[in-house]
Amino acid sequence: MLVKLLAWIALGLSLVFVGLGLTGVFAWDSLGPEMAKRLFFWGAIPALGLSLLLALVLLVVSAFQAKG
Repeated sequence: MLVKLLAWIALGLSLVFVGLGLTGVFAWDSLGPEMAKRLFFWGAIPALGLSLLLALVLLVVSAFQAKG
């Protein structure tokens, strides 16, 4: 159960990263360069970091979980 929860949260954070990254790229003109950079560096990069951290925790938890 914990493994599935961690996997779904990591997937969700990855999708948030993609959404924020694409928003920063395609809405560059309407947001302005400064706001687009802030959106990427303060939104997308932390989401990707949390997603990678959760993926690592997922691997560790699943390694110690009993099969069956």
